[in-house]
Amino acid sequence: MPSVTSAVKTLTFSPDLFAYRRRKTRVVMVGNVGVGGENPLRLQSMTTTRTQDTEATVNQAIRLIRAGCEIVRITAPTEVDAAHLKHIAADSTPKGSMLPRSRYSFPT
Repeated sequence: MPSVTSAVKTLTFSPDLFAYRRRKTRVVMVGNVGVGGENPLRLQSMTTTRTQDTEATVNQAIRLIRAGCEIVRITAPTEVDAAHLKHIAADSTPKGSMLPRSRYSFPT
């Protein structure tokens, strides 16, 4: 069995397991939220509702945002689901008007 010291030496991705250091990355914008670079870690989640159920998807997205999510992902596995994204975006804007604008972005 290898010793802890030899096991740590084989971890080339992290020279020191106890010294936190972020890799240099470029910034990618997800809506109006910056990811990467010097931005802080972003809390994100994905809805579990059927995308075709607009009301349930919008309500779940708003609950996630209120819980602190900065990025909410909604899946569209079929063309029918993708067609519902415009309804979700349209329904989200009036309901989301009471949420902080800097924390979410719905596609238009």
